Amino acid sequence: MLKEEHEVDVLGVPHNPAPPTSTMIHIGRETSMPNHVIWSLFNTLFVNSCHLGFIVFIYSVKSRDRKMVGDLTRAQAYASTAKCLNIWALILGIIMTILLSINQESSRPGALPMTCFPHTLPSIPHPAHELSPVLALYPHIVSYNGIQ
Repeated sequence: MLKEEHEVDVLGVPHNPAPPTSTMIHIGRETSMPNHVIWSLFNTLFVNSCHLGFIVFIYSVKSRDRKMVGDLTRAQAYASTAKCLNIWALILGIIMTILLSINQESSRPGALPMTCFPHTLPSIPHPAHELSPVLALYPHIVSYNGIQ
C-alpha cells in the first residue's frame, strides 16, 4: 500500500453530513459615466473666460465625488451641468480669442481700417525722421499733454 492511500484510509470520510454550500458575489458593472474632469481642467488652465472654467471644474469634481459615493443620480446631474458649461466656456474662449486678435491687429500702427473695401489707403502719418527715439521703439505709448 502506498503512503498516500494509507493517509486517505486513516482520515476516512468527512464527518460533516451537510452538503457543501457556495457563496455567490455579484459585482455590479462599472457605470461609465463621464465626469469631464480633464476637459474642465483644460478650460480652467487655458480658456477660463469669466472664471467659467473654474466653476466647471468644481462641477466635474462634484460629479466624480458623487459617483465614488454611489449617488449616480446626482453624479449624472453634475456631469450634465459640467458638460453644458464646458461647451459654453470653450465657445466663449474661442470668441474672446478671435475678438482680441482682431483688436490687436487693428490697433497696430499702420494697420488697414476695419472696412471690407477701403476707398483710400491710410497714409503713414509720421516719417522716420520725426519720430522720437522712445516712440520709435515703443509705438504704443500715448502722448498726454505733450509729454510722452
